Amino acid sequence: MRKTDVRGLLFCSPALILLVVFYILPIAVTVGLSLFKVEHFMSYDWVGLANYAKLWGSGFVDSFRVSGKFLLAMLFYKLVISYLIAVALHFRSPKFSMAMRTVYYVPVVLSGVATISVWRWMFSHGGLINDFLGKLSLGPYLWLGDPDLAPWAIAFVVMMMYVGGTVLLWSAALGQVPKDVIDAARVDGAGMLRIIWNILTPLTNPTRLYITVVGFLGAIQIWEHPWLFTSGGPRASTTTVTLKIFNTAFSRGQFGLASAMTVVALLVCLVMALYLMRQGLV
Repeated sequence: MRKTDVRGLLFCSPALILLVVFYILPIAVTVGLSLFKVEHFMSYDWVGLANYAKLWGSGFVDSFRVSGKFLLAMLFYKLVISYLIAVALHFRSPKFSMAMRTVYYVPVVLSGVATISVWRWMFSHGGLINDFLGKLSLGPYLWLGDPDLAPWAIAFVVMMMYVGGTVLLWSAALGQVPKDVIDAARVDGAGMLRIIWNILTPLTNPTRLYITVVGFLGAIQIWEHPWLFTSGGPRASTTTVTLKIFNTAFSRGQFGLASAMTVVALLVCLVMALYLMRQGLV
């Protein structure tokens, strides 16, 4: 082995060690545990693929439906609302755009627990939202107590908390679009809608692909928001995939079954990410 190869390995070794210790090794351990019946790490009984067979009757499939609702909400605000906000700021003065981007990004850096606590009070029966709707004779509603409303109420809070980060991504992508192209389109008589649809949208497709993949993975990984809002209720209507895994492992102590859930969720994320990247959203 040449000296340059050894030096290259030495430079890469810190990243490789982190990759093995925090990614590859935990995945291998999880796959191994999924083949055992593990009760509170006190007993290990080989069961093979039995844990995977139990997934169909454990509510795990229903948790994917709940995560699907969050996915729809997240993709809507990431691909539509955030994009429109970024486009609107793109055509304003630089100082105004910078100030508004800062305002939108503030919720991202705030404490998630504190933010959720405030929103939980606002969504309560006597909270600010129901009080306002009551004055308009439109309420009150059980935002967090109705299985049909609770997932969308939590999804709305997630949007309010993280829309700023996506706006920055879109703003960076829009900033790479040559101004000459937009000016030429205006000279040819193109209106704002045509510029957005025929110029800005196609030229930001790589960013759209990235946001879609990250949005899908983020929807699967959501757990702290429904856990802090409703603990997965009412009637498991807000129990996402990750929250289901968390409850199975740490509330019920069934680490083998939770590991099987994790492996399936990992495979679903991997397949969907590869599919989206292959399609390129074109």
